[in-house]
Amino acid sequence: MTEDGSILFNATNSVELIQNIKSQIDELIDKKSNLGVVGFNNFNNPSTYNLSDVAFQYYNPRIVENKLYLDLKILDTPKGKFMGGLVSESDSSNLYRVVLTGVGLTKENGVIDDYSLVSVNFVTEP
Repeated sequence: MTEDGSILFNATNSVELIQNIKSQIDELIDKKSNLGVVGFNNFNNPSTYNLSDVAFQYYNPRIVENKLYLDLKILDTPKGKFMGGLVSESDSSNLYRVVLTGVGLTKENGVIDDYSLVSVNFVTEP
């Protein structure tokens, strides 16, 4: 889920971009590669996960009012236990987000082309 104040990326093709990302997530779920980490994955080698860094699985991607939502299942891994502790100890002053990291080409008019999802990350806001 996303917090109420989140904003949609303001690109000409944002609806198509969100649908593209959802399709990539569906493919990862089909391949059983729908694993996420706390913090950010190694951007230099995004397809490689150290299993001790994996904290959750993501599933059930859906687009509601041009926003992409995912459900998370915290796993029984060292980072999963850490993430579970963060969530259970959270109070209203802490904000947690799921951030999709990817790469693509941004054209002069703001349209994003050739987007590839790199990782799904659970991060805390400062």
